[in-house]
Amino acid sequence: ILSQPNNIAQFMKEILNVIVFKKRASEDGKRHFVCGSNYNYMGRLLIVNPELAKDEDLVDALVHESIHFLLDRIPEEINTAEQLIKMNSKWSGRPLALRTFLHAIFVWYGLFNLWVYALENGLYDKEYALEKLGFIRKGFEKLEVEEFSSFKVPFSEELLNTIRTAKNEVLTTKY
Repeated sequence: ILSQPNNIAQFMKEILNVIVFKKRASEDGKRHFVCGSNYNYMGRLLIVNPELAKDEDLVDALVHESIHFLLDRIPEEINTAEQLIKMNSKWSGRPLALRTFLHAIFVWYGLFNLWVYALENGLYDKEYALEKLGFIRKGFEKLEVEEFSSFKVPFSEELLNTIRTAKNEVLTTKY
């Protein structure tokens, strides 16, 4: 489903149960658009200050969190990865637990497919989509699948090949 963005509405309908909207200022008193979820509350999405977001930001956030929900439902090795191991995100630079890092790879791959689909079908703002695709590509350029072999946690060749395939697709797509 991650490579089929044209099914995204149905996908999100099946994954999202509750969307919570909230107005809130940050500690510095400024208001920012924020979207997030917690795997302890599957299907619940929190959107803070949605009125500050562009349509593209909302779509990106909804799809981003929906992919996390989908991945949490899969009883695969990405969800049983060691939580004490940390890796810096190739996209944000923040340290992430290995499980969250693995999720990030598939979330960004799903978003890549979404924005390619949007560009090819004239959806949303073209510049936003191109900027997002450039950001996603930079993260995949930094991703080295061989990094996973340095952990004591064994990963299946199937998972590693899936990550390699996603990376290759991102890096070889014309956008």
